[in-house]
Amino acid sequence: MFAPSAPATAPAADIATEAAATTALLDRAASQINTGCQAPSASAALSKHNADLTTVRNLVQKVRFQGDLQTPPVGIALTELKVVADRLAQVLSAGPASLATQEFTNAMDEVVQAAKNLQQRLPGDISTAVSNEAQGGFQNNAAVGGARGDGRLTTEATRNKSTDATQINAPIYGDPAALAQFVAAARQARV
Repeated sequence: MFAPSAPATAPAADIATEAAATTALLDRAASQINTGCQAPSASAALSKHNADLTTVRNLVQKVRFQGDLQTPPVGIALTELKVVADRLAQVLSAGPASLATQEFTNAMDEVVQAAKNLQQRLPGDISTAVSNEAQGGFQNNAAVGGARGDGRLTTEATRNKSTDATQINAPIYGDPAALAQFVAAARQARV
């Protein structure tokens, strides 16, 4: 397994530059994977890898252009992501045949894991609701109640599906008694 080494700290001024360089590596890899996706013999996994790289790129761009996200822990995680993105680019430099290798799959896994690490280092709280399905009832996929802490709240709710149901995919803060009534009413409405 590839173990990247990163500096102990990353100056905030360099984080935007590091993000730009990482984006360039990801774009190069995505271009090669996208070309591979067009081949008649392309595996379904290539499309997933292409989508994963798009998600990672969007995260890096968010860090690049939002200065308040450029903290030392984010800088360290970004450096680690750049190292594994560079490794992915090196694997892909062997040509289209590299897309069918275990080395490519491993490099993609490392990029995805490094991106998850970067996401976890972003300041504030993160609420994620991905690929949940509710049918004919009530489903809650996020925190309910209590007071909202200080700082940023990032909510990611993607690929969720609700059919004849109530689905909550973002945190709801406030008076616990009032929220309990709200949730009870939402559940009752679906019964």
